[in-house]
Amino acid sequence: MTKQIISLLLALLFAALVPVRVFAVTDSVVILDGISGHGSARKGKDGAYPYDQLQNAPNQSRFPKEVYLRDDTGSFNRYYELYLLDGVLYIRKRHVTGPWKVAPQPESLKGKIKAISLDGFQCLAIGPDDVLYQIHNTGSDTVKWYWDVAWGGVLRIGKYYQAKNITPYQWALSFISQKDDESYTDIDGRRHPVSFTNLMQYVYIDPENPANIVYNDPWLPRDESYTYGSPKHSRFQSVGLSAAASTVFVINQYGDLFIRTHDYDFSGGDPLQFPYSWDSQEGKPDAKFFLQQRFDPTVAAVRLPSTPWVQIPKIPGEITNRISIESTEKGNENRLLKVEGRKDEKTGFWQRALTDSEWQFVVTGEPLKGTLLENSLEDSSDKDLAPETGIHYSGKIAGTNATLEVKDFAYNDNAQYTFLTIGNTTVPATFYTEYGSFGKAVTMEFLPHEKGLTDDPLRYNAALYLDDDAIQTLKGTREGTTFLNNWFGTKHYHPLVLAATSDHLDFTANTFSLPKAVTQQFRLTRES
Repeated sequence: MTKQIISLLLALLFAALVPVRVFAVTDSVVILDGISGHGSARKGKDGAYPYDQLQNAPNQSRFPKEVYLRDDTGSFNRYYELYLLDGVLYIRKRHVTGPWKVAPQPESLKGKIKAISLDGFQCLAIGPDDVLYQIHNTGSDTVKWYWDVAWGGVLRIGKYYQAKNITPYQWALSFISQKDDESYTDIDGRRHPVSFTNLMQYVYIDPENPANIVYNDPWLPRDESYTYGSPKHSRFQSVGLSAAASTVFVINQYGDLFIRTHDYDFSGGDPLQFPYSWDSQEGKPDAKFFLQQRFDPTVAAVRLPSTPWVQIPKIPGEITNRISIESTEKGNENRLLKVEGRKDEKTGFWQRALTDSEWQFVVTGEPLKGTLLENSLEDSSDKDLAPETGIHYSGKIAGTNATLEVKDFAYNDNAQYTFLTIGNTTVPATFYTEYGSFGKAVTMEFLPHEKGLTDDPLRYNAALYLDDDAIQTLKGTREGTTFLNNWFGTKHYHPLVLAATSDHLDFTANTFSLPKAVTQQFRLTRES
């Protein structure tokens, strides 16, 4: 435990000393008067009064009778509905028929707010120059609300962040909390307590590549290197997106639907807060609270690889690209999906809980806002995929007679097509690549990276995986058996640390999982 505290102090010191290098913002941006970098709640500041004392909105007839779907003009959590009208933010308690009220907001932003997204105890508002403004404590009475703008790096030392995509139905805030959500499940279905810091993401469809879903956390560098990728080895092209409590929901032009629960902290990127393992945690109990999760080695660690994309059954009717996801109860299996659409000439939305067996239609009578899609019951998820990357690497594993080939490497996917050759025997394998880790205690990235593969290394918590068939094939040869004994023993995963550039994949041992002597450094070179 002492080692972890020392590591944390060193990380904070490093963050304080390292200059903040920024790719995502420009020097011409002006933050509006009256909005602090790091705010705090104070009665009356930015109109933060108790809810019952908020001023009623004028022209109540201009407001919706209910906010049904979370998008960039109307959003909700379990406590409030928000609605954006003429650049001003309004509020009403959820499931209440009372009047809409003027929400707490800085006077300098009134009439200038472009878009919003509310989830849990946080809200994002897009202001002039597409700057992200944060509204805190949105799960509490409005007297405790406050606004600020700081974003990026440990302790949010960055001054601000400019949104990269604010197109309607293509971005969202995701916020998972100890209070509302309590836990999340890993790839084995094991429950893990949410960190006391909670987890927040601004998530969006890459405007330059709709097959790439990007996210940024206010404690991470302000860049575009953190991604969900997309289904189909990051080739699925999304036209609509929503997100809630670390689960992203996407749709393509043919109505195919996928979700993925993912966060930097869930996927091996932050061992300062979370213990990770590539090994089965069978026989270990789930942690009951976060500090036990972090410091008690007898409870189950977060199992890697991170959870994959999951396809959702298609909707039997007309739909648009205006989709919505919300957290309804504790645990990330409790998510409600909604898709705007039409049935029997009536407008509304289709909805389905993850635990439901079918979609249900809810009539609202509201005009459709999204774009109608070419939906059918046929699975069209392989239709019009983005091309494979065409980036291949190969080379020898140092200290062995094995050769590795990685085909169509996708920097934004967590599973790479791989072939392992030993002598005359070749077997398929998988390289799992969880982005954002040095493989050491002080592991969080502090400096931004350019998007994609460049000469600036992207670092991954990685592992080479062999399934039962591949292992049995290799056991059929003496060379294969020797390799398995040295590299895998009785396991399916060999943990590594990967540094990926446009020319090379450089591998070293994961010092959290293996002695350094087990894996010598080796390099795969890009094929011409």
